[in-house]
Amino acid sequence: MKKYIKKYWPLAVAVILIVLNCMLTFKDSGHKNKGDGTRVKVDSTVYVDTIPYLVPVPKDSVVLRYDTRKVPLADVKTAYDSATGDSVVIVGNIPVTQNVYRDSSYIAWVSGYRPSLDSIKVFSTTRYVTKIITEESEPP
Repeated sequence: MKKYIKKYWPLAVAVILIVLNCMLTFKDSGHKNKGDGTRVKVDSTVYVDTIPYLVPVPKDSVVLRYDTRKVPLADVKTAYDSATGDSVVIVGNIPVTQNVYRDSSYIAWVSGYRPSLDSIKVFSTTRYVTKIITEESEPP
């Protein structure tokens, strides 16, 4: 038993000092001392609201550029039909547009060929702060 005491006494003293330091440091956590005997306790609550926008509507649409691409003219059913042979391909200008979806709590930009925003979820954080003031008399 004496071997363990001799071996671990510095560790035990260090743990006790750390615990005492934490107790003294966090003794008045959540309280602010104003110096005139008044203590202010600040309490806050945080709420996170999830607002789903399942079918957002674009507020603005701008054509960014036109891409020239080869586009199949044939229907999907006839494209895989072996009797018709190869599908007909035409060269066309495809507009690349940018849609802007905007509301009071979000803004989203979506670009591409006929872009659409399927859905968006906004996680807005609201913090309510309550101040409770208590009067205390400190000894002189």
